[in-house]
Amino acid sequence: MEEAVAVDDGKVTMEEAVTVDDGRDRTGTLWSATAHALTTMVGTGVLALPWVVSQLGWILGSIAIILFASVTYYIVVLLCDCYRSPNPITGSQNYTYMDAIQTCLGEIDVLFCGIAQYAVLWGTMVGYSITLAMCVLAIRISHCVHRWGRNASCNVSAVKYVMIYTIIQVFFVTVLQFGEGYFEISTTRE
Repeated sequence: MEEAVAVDDGKVTMEEAVTVDDGRDRTGTLWSATAHALTTMVGTGVLALPWVVSQLGWILGSIAIILFASVTYYIVVLLCDCYRSPNPITGSQNYTYMDAIQTCLGEIDVLFCGIAQYAVLWGTMVGYSITLAMCVLAIRISHCVHRWGRNASCNVSAVKYVMIYTIIQVFFVTVLQFGEGYFEISTTRE
């Protein structure tokens, strides 16, 4: 016998309760979910692994990696629990991180979490821009030294590369968002 769950004034089965939603079109596919998972796993975290192990050694580096993986897993479980709140089966769906914060913690915490979230995003963007510019700068200096010798004055500015990278980023962000609306953040269609 299937377990019944009360939804509004009627009863539905567990399978039907999971499919009850607000009528929004779901745009995700298996391929898009796989792509998001891969870009998350094969991002800067993978690039930082050799550095962690070289700084801490094999034993402490491995412990640090396992510790951060455990914390990440715990955060993912918490976010999955917050997708439907307050009831995991019949609760309203939270489509964004801020919706989940508002449902679980309240209005004031949304402001603090929003500020923290955007500060991390902006900090990451600035860090990536500077890192890319420094890498391109190192390549240019290496090319100059190999071509003209060690005594050559290879005066190259990183500012030019930061500006080029930033302009490319802004261009791609705006071009990719024109279909959904200018600078629209949400990827779900209403």
